[in-house]
Amino acid sequence: MSKVLNQVLVPVCSKLLENLQLVITKLKTRVRNIELDDVIELINNQISCINEGYKEFDRHQEELKMISDKQNETMATAMDNMLQLING
Repeated sequence: MSKVLNQVLVPVCSKLLENLQLVITKLKTRVRNIELDDVIELINNQISCINEGYKEFDRHQEELKMISDKQNETMATAMDNMLQLING
């Protein structure tokens, strides 16, 4: 699941919002009667939210990897100790 988030979901959502922002910005220059600043601000907020969420997710992934590495290290030590006790 984390691979899907890292490689697909977050980049696709970010790119989609950036493209939408570009379209609205271009539309704003051509249509003078429509107030699009609120929409642009909303999209900017969504892009920021996705970026912040991704950073938080990435940080948690790193923490989980460190915990997993520590668990593997502890398990290896425990197995070595058990084998030493068995082999006397």
